[in-house]
Amino acid sequence: MDFKYETWGNILLISNSDKYKIKTLTIYPNSLIDLRSHNYTNKHIIVLLGEAVIEINNNIHKLNINDYIYIPNKTKYQISNDTNCVIELLVTETGEYINDSDCIKYNKINNDYFK
Repeated sequence: MDFKYETWGNILLISNSDKYKIKTLTIYPNSLIDLRSHNYTNKHIIVLLGEAVIEINNNIHKLNINDYIYIPNKTKYQISNDTNCVIELLVTETGEYINDSDCIKYNKINNDYFK
């Protein structure tokens, strides 16, 4: 398994192939992930712990434990944690091309401002 630290939390890669990728995201309290989209990758997100706020094309979705959301490719989205507790997400990625280079970031967040 592959583990990666980010300013907003961390990523644990569980499984990776040319057809799919499965990982968990831990998002620190009062942190958010940059607004982004993917040209080829679709995302399926399940909340495992806490309450996530996911903005998809300017629509806000508040998800609790066991809630699920689908983010199709070419869709702008942002994930945030507005609480004082860590959130955990299970993310499955599918699509024609599963690679981090498919990620288009629209803003660079400095999470120190949100703490």
